[in-house]
Amino acid sequence: MVILSHNKAGEWETWEVSSQTSPDKEYLITLDHDEGTILCDCPDFTYRKSYKKWGGVDIDDDSTHFCKHIREILENTEGNH
Repeated sequence: MVILSHNKAGEWETWEVSSQTSPDKEYLITLDHDEGTILCDCPDFTYRKSYKKWGGVDIDDDSTHFCKHIREILENTEGNH
């Protein structure tokens, strides 16, 4: 996975990452600092991991609800989110 872009604006922080298995595919990870939630638009997270009505999870949740993209971002930005 390669981080293609990172943006922070107010309460929102986003990362665009490439897929590990299909480098031509890109996924968007969105962190809402005010709500304490995070989501990814990859199929694994979208269909199997998310549990909030709008599709995210709590940032302080057990990591079994995180896809590999979210885990990678959180590990590489520890203390910065």
